[in-house]
Amino acid sequence: MGHALDYLEDELVALGTNGLLLHPRTLEGPTGARATFDGREVVNLASNNYLGLSNHPRMNRAAADAAERFGAGTGAVRTIAGQMRMHLDLEERFAAFKHADAALLFQSGFTANAGTVAAILGPDDVIVSDGLNHASIIDGARLSKAEIKVFEHRDAADAERLLTETAKPGRRQLLITDGVFSMDGDIAPLGDLVEVAERRDAIMMIDDAHASGVLGEHGKGTVSHYGLDPTAGATVDEHSFPQGGLARARVRYRTLGDAHHARDHRRRGEDAGVRAPALRGGRLLSGDRLPDGGAGEGEGADDRHRRPHGAGSGRGARLVRTRGEGAGATRRLKRRAIPRRCSS
Repeated sequence: MGHALDYLEDELVALGTNGLLLHPRTLEGPTGARATFDGREVVNLASNNYLGLSNHPRMNRAAADAAERFGAGTGAVRTIAGQMRMHLDLEERFAAFKHADAALLFQSGFTANAGTVAAILGPDDVIVSDGLNHASIIDGARLSKAEIKVFEHRDAADAERLLTETAKPGRRQLLITDGVFSMDGDIAPLGDLVEVAERRDAIMMIDDAHASGVLGEHGKGTVSHYGLDPTAGATVDEHSFPQGGLARARVRYRTLGDAHHARDHRRRGEDAGVRAPALRGGRLLSGDRLPDGGAGEGEGADDRHRRPHGAGSGRGARLVRTRGEGAGATRRLKRRAIPRRCSS
């Protein structure tokens, strides 16, 4: 009698036959533009450490200092007894950096996307997603159980068509895009998408992980790159400092309307926009809170982002601008047989 899991071996053989079996390489030492994998020093073109922060001396010192003072972990999830003052301080500093009402810190880009989308939407709602959005956005959308519609890559008119077709009374709609697309380096037409979201009364969500520290004033991301008004519309902006470990989901909520009511709307938006992912997305805040060393590293990264010319070599910025906005416009989601990378 065979083992109950024998079928997995057959599936692995089939993946290998079709050239789809992953063989993760082993990093031996710190990551960087040059790094050692499986005993060989190579030029590393497969990292999301765009700004060189993963092994930056300031990051290392901040992480070591925080771990020395507070330990390697919190010993509990955030919603029970794992929230620390330094986590709240980091969120406040990050919100100020992005000119946001408030911020919420998740352990990874995947949990940021999944927790935020699940908090905003339910099974009766709809997500309109760019055809080349990152795998973590796609997985987060699926976990929300909302209906998913995919628009042609960077095509705001197609996004508006889908929003129009799926509109129903009482139904919430989320228009979601990467700011910078991780594989081709092209940039979302965010100005056009924001206008579409406002016309259709939809929530606008931007995953800005790949634009962080690269685009916009002081590396503030795609919204800043296009010079858009950060106080307009209802938006959710997921932004991760690319040192290869931390990710933050930032929720910014503004309600368009009379200036007389703007302050009250902002207060309600801050309360709902951050508390909802924290409470409704609680399962994705499970596990210990980010280790204190990680939060300390985030503080150091935040300081680097505040500097006038960002951090690192700047190669990421040149890469994005060289590859241009039109690259790979004909690629489609169906060509992605496997996720492009694991969420960092």
